[in-house]
Amino acid sequence: NPHAHVTERAETALHAACRSDESGDCCRRLLRAGADSSARCIHGGNCLHQAGQFMQEAALIALLGSEEGASLRCVNMQDKNGWTPLHATVYKPAQRHRRLAMVAALLRAGADAGLRNSDGNTPMDLARAFGHADAVEALELGGEAGAETSGPEREF
Repeated sequence: NPHAHVTERAETALHAACRSDESGDCCRRLLRAGADSSARCIHGGNCLHQAGQFMQEAALIALLGSEEGASLRCVNMQDKNGWTPLHATVYKPAQRHRRLAMVAALLRAGADAGLRNSDGNTPMDLARAFGHADAVEALELGGEAGAETSGPEREF
């Protein structure tokens, strides 16, 4: 059952796949089977939060690129701490090309870079506070960042 919450954190199978699906195939299969990408875990995050936090570019692209996947509501959904998937994507260390592509994909999907978390921080504030120059660059470039490097032919 793709809708069942399967962990003590009230996560679905799609939440779990978004943490580790390097190819995006598992996410696509779960979405086709009816998994809900807007389902919230115990912390209030959706599947895009998971993909962003665990830097799973293929999972994030699968969620954004499928008809059954993430909607504009999901892209700007805030968890219990006010974090959006964009906040989750910029705060952890990551490979530059991967972060550029992920931030660009979220922005092209309608992510609002001006949303503030419960501490009053925007994704740009977090990127600067954590010293992630690549995240700052990605946010400054907006939806243009990573466009030339994303896609199946790009090496990870």
